Amino acid sequence: LILTPLPSFAASSISYVSGAKVDKGALSVEGRIGYSWDEKGDSNNQRLQLREHIDYGFSDWYALRLITSQDKREGDNLEHNAVTFENRIQLIERAKHGWDGGLRLIYAHRDGDKTPHDIDARLILQIPFGQAKDWEFRHNINLGHEIGEASEHGFNLELRHQLTKKITAPNYLKKLKIGIELFNDFGNLRELSGFDNQDHQLGPVIKGSFSHGIYFETGYRGALSDDAANHAIKFSLGRKF
Repeated sequence: LILTPLPSFAASSISYVSGAKVDKGALSVEGRIGYSWDEKGDSNNQRLQLREHIDYGFSDWYALRLITSQDKREGDNLEHNAVTFENRIQLIERAKHGWDGGLRLIYAHRDGDKTPHDIDARLILQIPFGQAKDWEFRHNINLGHEIGEASEHGFNLELRHQLTKKITAPNYLKKLKIGIELFNDFGNLRELSGFDNQDHQLGPVIKGSFSHGIYFETGYRGALSDDAANHAIKFSLGRKF
C-alpha cells in the first residue's frame, strides 16, 4: 500500500475528524479552507490554509485519496505545501457489526525545503447510536513520525473526537447535522511537556448535504491550552459522483 504525504494536518484549521466508510466505485472531489488567528502572534496568527482532495474507492474496503495543500503565514505569500496520497481502509462495516471501523496510512512529502516529511497511521471509529440512529460518535487516534532531513526521533500522538446529531433540514438541504468536536495534539511522546504546552481545541461543527451529491462542513474551534491557536475556522465543499 502507498503511504501518503501528510502536510502538517495535526490540529490545523483544515483538520477534520475522519470517517471510516469506503464505497467501491465512489469518486469525490473536495476543497477546504481554514483560517486561524492568535493573540500571541505565533506561527498560527493570521494563517490561511487550503486543501484539495480527489478520492476514489477501488473496492469495498480500500480507497485512495490524493491531496494537495497550500499555506500562507502572516507576512508571507501563499505557497504550495505538500502533495498527499492517503490510503483509506475499512475494516469493520456498519451493516454487519452496527458501526464502522477503519485505518488510514498516510505519507506526507513536503514541498522544497519544507522538511521533514511525515508518515502517519490513523485508527478510526464511527459509531451511530440512539433509537433512530440519529446520533454519531467519531473517534480518531493518529500516530505520526517524521522522516528525512531535520526529522525528530519519536512518535507524535493526536486524538480527535466528534459527536453529532441529525436535525430537521431546511428544504434546500437533504441532510443536516450539528455537533461538537475536540482535538488533542500531545506532540512528541518523547518530550511530553504539560497540557498548556500542547495543542488542545474545542468547538462546534455543522455538516450536511445538498442534492446532486454536494456536501459541506464548517466549524469553529477555540483554544483550551496556551499553545493552541486562540481561534480557528474551517469550511469545506465537495461532491460525490
